[in-house]
Amino acid sequence: YAAVVAAKGALAKSPKPVQITDNDGTKTVPSPPRSVVATDNRTFETLSDWNITLKAAPRQLIPTTIPYRNDESITDLGSHTEPKFEEIVVADPDVIINGQRFTQHQAKLAEFAPEAAIINLDPREDEPFDAELKRQITVLGEIFAKQAEATALTKEFDDAVARTKAA
Repeated sequence: YAAVVAAKGALAKSPKPVQITDNDGTKTVPSPPRSVVATDNRTFETLSDWNITLKAAPRQLIPTTIPYRNDESITDLGSHTEPKFEEIVVADPDVIINGQRFTQHQAKLAEFAPEAAIINLDPREDEPFDAELKRQITVLGEIFAKQAEATALTKEFDDAVARTKAA
Protein backbone atom coordinates (compact mmCIF):
# COMPACT_ATOMS: atom_id res chain seq x y z
CA TYR A 1 0.00 0.00 0.00
CA ALA A 2 2.75 2.49 0.96
CA ALA A 3 4.56 1.82 -2.33
CA VAL A 4 1.37 2.54 -4.32
CA VAL A 5 0.78 5.79 -2.44
CA ALA A 6 4.42 6.84 -2.98
CA ALA A 7 4.20 6.00 -6.69
CA LYS A 8 0.98 8.00 -7.03
CA GLY A 9 2.63 10.95 -5.28
CA ALA A 10 5.63 10.77 -7.62
CA LEU A 11 3.34 10.68 -10.66
CA ALA A 12 1.37 13.68 -9.40
CA LYS A 13 4.58 15.67 -9.22
CA SER A 14 5.84 14.61 -12.64
CA PRO A 15 5.75 17.37 -15.23
CA LYS A 16 3.08 17.05 -17.89
CA PRO A 17 3.74 18.62 -21.27
CA VAL A 18 1.69 21.66 -22.27
CA GLN A 19 1.60 23.38 -25.62
CA ILE A 20 2.25 27.11 -25.52
CA THR A 21 2.79 29.69 -28.23
CA ASP A 22 5.53 32.28 -27.88
CA ASN A 23 7.12 34.71 -30.32
CA ASP A 24 8.85 31.86 -32.14
CA GLY A 25 5.86 29.51 -32.52
CA THR A 26 4.26 26.59 -30.73
CA LYS A 27 6.36 24.70 -28.21
CA THR A 28 5.87 21.76 -25.90
CA VAL A 29 6.95 22.60 -22.37
CA PRO A 30 6.97 20.46 -19.22
CA SER A 31 4.51 21.79 -16.66
CA PRO A 32 5.62 22.50 -14.11
CA PRO A 33 9.24 22.58 -15.22
CA ARG A 34 11.82 20.90 -12.97
CA SER A 35 14.59 23.46 -13.64
CA VAL A 36 13.90 27.07 -14.63
CA VAL A 37 16.24 29.79 -15.84
CA ALA A 38 14.78 33.28 -16.25
CA THR A 39 16.44 36.23 -17.97
CA ASP A 40 13.40 38.41 -18.79
CA ASN A 41 13.15 41.36 -16.40
CA ARG A 42 9.39 41.56 -16.87
CA THR A 43 8.89 38.09 -15.40
CA PHE A 44 10.90 38.20 -12.17
CA GLU A 45 8.22 39.70 -9.93
CA THR A 46 5.47 37.41 -11.20
CA LEU A 47 7.63 34.29 -10.91
CA SER A 48 8.64 35.32 -7.39
CA ASP A 49 5.03 36.03 -6.38
CA TRP A 50 4.10 32.56 -7.68
CA ASN A 51 6.93 30.98 -5.65
CA ILE A 52 8.67 29.59 -8.71
CA THR A 53 12.14 28.29 -7.89
CA LEU A 54 14.80 29.59 -10.26
CA LYS A 55 18.04 27.69 -10.87
CA ALA A 56 19.74 30.63 -12.60
CA ALA A 57 19.06 34.27 -13.47
CA PRO A 58 20.99 37.50 -14.02
CA ARG A 59 20.62 38.39 -10.34
CA GLN A 60 22.34 41.75 -10.63
CA LEU A 61 19.57 42.84 -13.02
CA ILE A 62 16.79 41.87 -10.59
CA PRO A 63 15.37 44.79 -8.59
CA THR A 64 16.22 44.77 -4.89
CA THR A 65 12.49 44.57 -4.08
CA ILE A 66 12.32 41.01 -5.47
CA PRO A 67 13.69 38.21 -3.22
CA TYR A 68 15.53 36.49 -6.10
CA ARG A 69 18.10 39.32 -6.06
CA ASN A 70 19.77 38.12 -2.86
CA ASP A 71 18.96 34.42 -3.13
CA GLU A 72 22.36 32.71 -3.15
CA SER A 73 20.78 29.42 -4.28
CA ILE A 74 20.10 31.04 -7.68
CA THR A 75 23.16 30.91 -9.91
CA ASP A 76 24.01 34.40 -11.18
CA LEU A 77 24.21 34.57 -14.97
CA GLY A 78 25.93 37.93 -14.93
CA SER A 79 24.60 40.76 -17.04
CA HIS A 80 23.52 40.89 -20.65
CA THR A 81 26.78 42.66 -21.47
CA GLU A 82 28.90 39.97 -19.77
CA PRO A 83 26.74 36.84 -19.56
CA LYS A 84 28.04 33.69 -17.92
CA PHE A 85 26.64 31.17 -20.39
CA GLU A 86 28.55 28.28 -18.85
CA GLU A 87 26.36 28.62 -15.73
CA ILE A 88 23.37 27.58 -17.83
CA VAL A 89 24.96 24.17 -18.31
CA VAL A 90 25.14 23.76 -14.52
CA ALA A 91 21.48 24.79 -14.11
CA ASP A 92 20.45 22.14 -16.67
CA PRO A 93 17.13 23.88 -17.40
CA ASP A 94 14.18 22.35 -19.13
CA VAL A 95 12.72 25.86 -19.54
CA ILE A 96 14.41 29.21 -20.11
CA ILE A 97 12.18 32.29 -19.89
CA ASN A 98 14.17 34.61 -22.13
CA GLY A 99 13.62 38.22 -23.08
CA GLN A 100 14.36 41.87 -22.55
CA ARG A 101 18.11 42.48 -22.40
CA PHE A 102 18.93 38.80 -23.00
CA THR A 103 16.84 38.47 -26.19
CA GLN A 104 19.98 39.06 -28.24
CA HIS A 105 21.53 35.94 -26.68
CA GLN A 106 18.78 33.45 -27.52
CA ALA A 107 20.92 31.43 -29.97
CA LYS A 108 23.75 31.24 -27.44
CA LEU A 109 21.34 30.11 -24.70
CA ALA A 110 20.16 27.33 -27.02
CA GLU A 111 23.78 26.34 -27.59
CA PHE A 112 24.37 25.89 -23.85
CA ALA A 113 20.98 24.28 -23.14
CA PRO A 114 19.99 22.46 -26.33
CA GLU A 115 17.27 20.39 -24.62
CA ALA A 116 15.58 23.38 -22.96
CA ALA A 117 12.43 25.03 -24.25
CA ILE A 118 13.41 28.67 -24.70
CA ILE A 119 10.36 30.86 -24.24
CA ASN A 120 10.38 34.37 -25.70
CA LEU A 121 7.39 36.48 -24.68
CA ASP A 122 8.83 39.92 -25.37
CA PRO A 123 6.06 42.29 -26.44
CA ARG A 124 5.74 42.26 -30.21
CA GLU A 125 5.90 45.69 -31.84
CA ASP A 126 2.87 45.10 -34.06
CA GLU A 127 0.58 44.27 -31.11
CA PRO A 128 -0.92 46.49 -28.37
CA PHE A 129 1.49 46.63 -25.44
CA ASP A 130 -1.19 45.93 -22.81
CA ALA A 131 -2.38 42.83 -24.68
CA GLU A 132 1.22 41.63 -24.92
CA LEU A 133 1.76 41.96 -21.16
CA LYS A 134 -1.42 39.95 -20.53
CA ARG A 135 -0.30 37.34 -23.09
CA GLN A 136 2.98 36.97 -21.21
CA ILE A 137 1.21 36.38 -17.90
CA THR A 138 -1.29 33.96 -19.46
CA VAL A 139 1.46 31.84 -21.06
CA LEU A 140 3.49 31.82 -17.84
CA GLY A 141 0.34 30.69 -16.04
CA GLU A 142 0.06 27.75 -18.46
CA ILE A 143 3.71 26.78 -18.05
CA PHE A 144 3.67 26.90 -14.25
CA ALA A 145 0.12 25.58 -13.74
CA LYS A 146 -0.90 28.97 -12.35
CA GLN A 147 -3.84 29.69 -14.65
CA ALA A 148 -6.05 31.01 -11.84
CA GLU A 149 -3.30 33.34 -10.64
CA ALA A 150 -2.68 34.53 -14.21
CA THR A 151 -6.38 35.23 -14.73
CA ALA A 152 -6.55 37.18 -11.45
CA LEU A 153 -3.45 39.19 -12.38
CA THR A 154 -4.74 40.12 -15.84
CA LYS A 155 -8.10 41.11 -14.31
CA GLU A 156 -6.28 43.26 -11.76
CA PHE A 157 -4.40 44.89 -14.65
CA ASP A 158 -7.62 45.53 -16.62
CA ASP A 159 -9.27 46.99 -13.51
CA ALA A 160 -6.29 49.33 -12.96
CA VAL A 161 -6.45 50.48 -16.59
CA ALA A 162 -10.21 51.11 -16.25
CA ARG A 163 -9.68 53.12 -13.05
CA THR A 164 -6.97 55.18 -14.72
CA LYS A 165 -9.13 55.90 -17.78
CA ALA A 166 -12.04 56.87 -15.52
CA ALA A 167 -9.85 59.28 -13.56
